[in-house]
Amino acid sequence: MPFLRSLEAVDSSLELRSSKTLIGSAAATCDVVVTGDNVLELHALLNLAADKASAKLVPFSTTEAGVCYVNDVVVPREGAVVVHGDRVAFGHPRNVFLFELTPHPQMTAVSSAQSIETENSTQHSTASANRAFRKALDTLRGDRKTTTPTASVMASIQSNQPAARNRSSISSTGTATPSLSKSKDQLSKFLLEASTDSLLSDYVERKLKQRQNGSKTRSSPASLASSSSVRQSREERNLAEVEKLRLSQRIREVNDVLNGDMEFRESCLSPSAKSVSKPRWRDGNNKKPIRTSIDENDDEDDDEEEDDDDDLPSMMEKHTSPLADHRPVSVSASIQTEHSDQDNISPRPSHVKDEEVEEDLPDNSLESLPVSEHVQQTTERLTSQHEQVQSSMRESHAQQLQKLMELIEEKDQELEKIKQQQRAETLDKAAAKIQWEKDLHSFFERAVVKCDEQIAEASDQLEGLLQRAEDDVLAARFGAAQQKIFNANENIRLHEAQLSRLPSGTSPPSPDPTDDPLSDLSSNGRFLYDMIQQVKNFTLSHLHHQSLF
Repeated sequence: MPFLRSLEAVDSSLELRSSKTLIGSAAATCDVVVTGDNVLELHALLNLAADKASAKLVPFSTTEAGVCYVNDVVVPREGAVVVHGDRVAFGHPRNVFLFELTPHPQMTAVSSAQSIETENSTQHSTASANRAFRKALDTLRGDRKTTTPTASVMASIQSNQPAARNRSSISSTGTATPSLSKSKDQLSKFLLEASTDSLLSDYVERKLKQRQNGSKTRSSPASLASSSSVRQSREERNLAEVEKLRLSQRIREVNDVLNGDMEFRESCLSPSAKSVSKPRWRDGNNKKPIRTSIDENDDEDDDEEEDDDDDLPSMMEKHTSPLADHRPVSVSASIQTEHSDQDNISPRPSHVKDEEVEEDLPDNSLESLPVSEHVQQTTERLTSQHEQVQSSMRESHAQQLQKLMELIEEKDQELEKIKQQQRAETLDKAAAKIQWEKDLHSFFERAVVKCDEQIAEASDQLEGLLQRAEDDVLAARFGAAQQKIFNANENIRLHEAQLSRLPSGTSPPSPDPTDDPLSDLSSNGRFLYDMIQQVKNFTLSHLHHQSLF
């Protein structure tokens, strides 16, 4: 079987014996008790798979106070699958348990030691239980006056609780698929058993207080009244506890029959079980029948105002006068019949049995019939009242559970709507942010392109201006050079004309270098002048060459 081991304490490993395990902080209703912050009384349901290798964890509530975690992840309302090695937390991530298919090595050693101790103590506990049971039976039969059947009552209560739990676990393992309705049925069943026990306890306490108050008002000596009241109260309380236990067991059997957990023949409703339940009221020492509730109608005048409540079971003797014989009363034959298998463990001598048979004959002939009829009527009345209370409680529990489920569904729907609104707002904000970023990026791209275009246009304009300025400078220079060349040519022409006018014998005066116009030219002007002279000489030579041919 799988195990749930707490990481805080290694030796606190819990074996999951049932296919459906209730987990919570309530020890009375939960199979696995977990303590800590934000842990509900019914916190979650753990459904084991058919192969016992995995499980499904289903939380009863998705609020902050009832949250569950699997590997530090919040479990949704639909549940989550748990496998070997997963970390499961309840209420808070620090309250961690480990889901394992095999027990821890340290736990194996501890369990082996515990099994040895259990085997050694089993025989002792069985013997002590038998002794306690025999002691309780002897006390109820009136053989001993000082002992009380508390041990038998507690042993029966402890034996009934595991039996009810085993029946509920057997019925839960019958269904392989987990469902929410099954968990609701189990929860209502546990609540019904607890409420039935509490109602019976309150009922018995109320009746005992009425008996004690009625006994105090009667005229009797003070010492005898006080002693008889104490003894009678203790005896009635013991019988009330036994009767309450018997009625609780029968009510549980009726519920099990209605729920289908027990067969009709095996319950107290079968004809065989009713035929053997013939109560006998006897005093152990005087061997005289004790008065029943039918004979004591005259003593109940003081309790007429409180007759709305049910009477105590017919097996319980009501308070008698202080001068009456106050001795322990024996239980009914129904309880003796239920425990007949343990009565056979310690056989009595034959002469004691013969005496008991002889003593029982007048009781059966005188009182068995009216007492059995009264017991049957009381049982039928209590059964009908219990069925009414059970049906009303079942309806109220179903209505409360339905209202609770509707409220939880409404809260979940509101929470889902709020989450959807928040999700839509988040998506809208994200879309708006993305659109803003896109617009900003496109704006920057357009601005950069426009700036590049303006820069390119400005650079083109600047290049044009520079080109025009350079052309103007070159044109000015060329015009100045042409003007200088023209002036030089005019000077040369004038000089040649002057030379032609002079006689041939005379030599021309030497030119004054200071009067040379070429000296005023710059390097560019001289270069242009030389080029013009070369072009001129080339042209003259070309013309002279053409004239020769």
